[in-house]
Amino acid sequence: MLHVNSPAPQCQVQLQHQAGMRYLDVTNQRTRFEDAVADQIIVDDYTALKSMEVKLNTTTGKETCVEYCPIDPDDHLEPLDPFDPFDKTTDLGKTTFEGKSVEHYSWSDVILKIIKMSSTDFYADISNPKAAVPVYLHQDLTPFGRKPPIGGLNQSWTGFKPGTPDKKKFDIAGVATCKQASNCQSSSKQAHRFALRQMHTAARYMPLDA
Repeated sequence: MLHVNSPAPQCQVQLQHQAGMRYLDVTNQRTRFEDAVADQIIVDDYTALKSMEVKLNTTTGKETCVEYCPIDPDDHLEPLDPFDPFDKTTDLGKTTFEGKSVEHYSWSDVILKIIKMSSTDFYADISNPKAAVPVYLHQDLTPFGRKPPIGGLNQSWTGFKPGTPDKKKFDIAGVATCKQASNCQSSSKQAHRFALRQMHTAARYMPLDA
């Protein structure tokens, strides 16, 4: 489970909240988020380069793509690895979060190797060396190096389980014929991209005056 709060990139303060179940299939480059707040299912297929809103077709009984937004081909679904050298991650050592002993890491996401899009603080329970568990993440959104941040994003996890998701979760009909959405630049879709670290896609839809 995860919870996301993200102010939109506008002058006024806007708060968004998501809570639901996310399935990550890194091997097959796809993810599914079942948003319990918006009663919405989003499937991101990095092979088809589509972030799709999915609904059950009551006639066919199959989950079907209703509309999609393009995913930039430079964005990929990567395993969350605090020791990834490409993120230049800093291990800030042990601390506590809500009474739990955790390890604190920080990094910045960049595009074109030098343009900072966000800065992140990440906390994980590494007491089991074979299965680290994500606990909490805070991300300051700084598209194209903007200061101060235009907003922030918080994520927390409950019930995290490692392993490959059921492939039926990604058996989606109508992918090839799905229409492109007209609101791909919306703040909720931007929050979704930042949560998945789709920085190149987020940059595509970032307002010029953000």
